[in-house]
Amino acid sequence: MSFACLWTPRWPTDAASSADLVQRALRIAPRVTVEPQQNRLWADLRSLDPLVIGRKLLAAAHRGGQTGARVGTAATPIAAEVAARCGAGHQATRLDLPGLTLVASGLDRSFLAAFPVAALLPDQTLASLLDGVGIERCGDLAALDLQSVEVRLGIDGIRLWKLARADDPRLIFGARRSERPFAELEWIDYELAAEAQALFVVNGLLNSVCDELIRRSEGAHLMELTFHLADRSRVTLPIRVSSPTADRATWVRVIRVTLEPLTLGAPITRIGLEVKASVAVGHRQGDLFDAGFATARSADAALAHLLDQQGDAVVTPRRTEHPLPERRIAWLPDLSGQVAEPDTGHLSLSGTITPRLTLQQPTAMQRVEVTLTTRREALLPTGYRDNRVYHEFMTTVGPDRISGGFGAERFERDYYTGIRGDGVMVLLYRNLAVDEWILAGWWD
Repeated sequence: MSFACLWTPRWPTDAASSADLVQRALRIAPRVTVEPQQNRLWADLRSLDPLVIGRKLLAAAHRGGQTGARVGTAATPIAAEVAARCGAGHQATRLDLPGLTLVASGLDRSFLAAFPVAALLPDQTLASLLDGVGIERCGDLAALDLQSVEVRLGIDGIRLWKLARADDPRLIFGARRSERPFAELEWIDYELAAEAQALFVVNGLLNSVCDELIRRSEGAHLMELTFHLADRSRVTLPIRVSSPTADRATWVRVIRVTLEPLTLGAPITRIGLEVKASVAVGHRQGDLFDAGFATARSADAALAHLLDQQGDAVVTPRRTEHPLPERRIAWLPDLSGQVAEPDTGHLSLSGTITPRLTLQQPTAMQRVEVTLTTRREALLPTGYRDNRVYHEFMTTVGPDRISGGFGAERFERDYYTGIRGDGVMVLLYRNLAVDEWILAGWWD
């Protein structure tokens, strides 16, 4: 990290002049902080040119009436501060602009060594102790070992010793806020009492976020939607898509589905939308041995388009209590609108998705020809012919007789489960009323 310290012999006493100086500095550096009691202003020079920023800060101070201001830049705060207050030393870059001192990278300790210890602003007691042992310059103090300083000068001496070695632990600027795309809207004259109205605000925020993603050539796969409520509570909703995208239509669809069942306990006063995870478009991580990797993006786009056109295009199986196996599964529309596998699902103790078999059924009733054998005086299918292809069973389980119903709905059937030679498990039943064999489905 690199710092610039603007020091002036007298900080502006009126609030307007002080605020004007800070505003001028903010137009030059992205982050500044002020210490009026010490007559100094700090600027964050990370990734910036120290010479250019230093000249602009000095010129801004002069335009604000601070003709005696000086600027020092260095990799550590103490070196930048001493350069601003005391001017150039042996290791500083001498410039044609009076009042500006640049300390070259890696030379902070050498720069401080030539200055008297008073440049570090020790208190009067510590200054007297240093004078008593004959330590006059920062270089002399930095040359001592830690044990000697601790025994003779105490804890305050250790702090000064570290500063003389350009070891400055001060945290001038905190950690930078994430620079991920973010948009927020707050209002004070009214409140949104209906969640449906919030969708219009979210659409506007989404335009800004997606435009920024496109500008960066990035795609997001996780956003966070935050509602600030009138009772000072917050509701945060994670919004996910299956693959990184900056397409606004895709995000609108997912957000709309997320907001439909939402009920808030108080009116909304502020809404924020922030990208939490994004990747560069065209640099997706994948598996070269995955046969579907090359078409994953196209498949996701096709499913998203299908959901936009027909909301009930995606269905999920739900088990019912019907006695017949082929009618026991009901396929219900998946209203989540998520193309990706949801985070909350059937999870095993290890945290992975538990494998499940679901009975898949033919589109129409399919009669088959069955080869039979007798076992314990009961018929047992050993295989069946389907579209002129014969499938032999390696294992057959049954019969499982199911009967019930009334009138035209009456049924009486013997069900058999067989595992074919290719590993597919199928379900057959014999309709005892008309003595015919039906392929009920297969498990997948």
